Amino acid sequence: PDGRVETLALTEGSWTGPLAPGSYRVEASSISDCGESALVVHTFNMAAPVADLVPAGGFFFAPFIGRQVRAIDPPLVGIQAGWLNPINEKTDWFIQGGGSYNLKDSELSVFVDLGIERKFGKSGGFFGAGVGLWDINNSDDLPNSTSPKRDVSYFIHGGANTPWSYHDRPVQWFAEARIFDDFTDDISNHNILKLGLRYMY
Repeated sequence: PDGRVETLALTEGSWTGPLAPGSYRVEASSISDCGESALVVHTFNMAAPVADLVPAGGFFFAPFIGRQVRAIDPPLVGIQAGWLNPINEKTDWFIQGGGSYNLKDSELSVFVDLGIERKFGKSGGFFGAGVGLWDINNSDDLPNSTSPKRDVSYFIHGGANTPWSYHDRPVQWFAEARIFDDFTDDISNHNILKLGLRYMY
């Protein structure tokens, strides 16, 4: 691409090797036994490799914001991290854990989850579901309730790539909805909604 000319001896009729992105001019000539010659010229462009739009399994971390409805109604912020392990090309199982900080009562909720996730489309889209244990660090009861804060939870989540990337790895947005085992008959008053960014590395 920088104007250099290289001559390749095709002793077996083919040549393979790495090519830098750019425009290449290829000339091929031949001379017959009778002294007649022929020349073929072709120009082609070598594009730069495109980063994988759908990240493979690996470690990830994900800051988030959200809202918790569990007898109280505070906003929350937090971070989670985990590991995606491929089952096949489109499906992963994952384990993740993290902490959610209640901005109203200055209380930390630690959680751990296990789930499965399915990729779709060319924009890094994903959808998943799983089960977890919320408030594993807290044995107190909910306000005005005899039910403990610590509870089994069920969640769904989904997202896709954002326009941003870091070290050729996409940053993804995600949304999550979570309910609690003790209150499956009262979901509107016991749920968590989260929105955040997830980075695979």
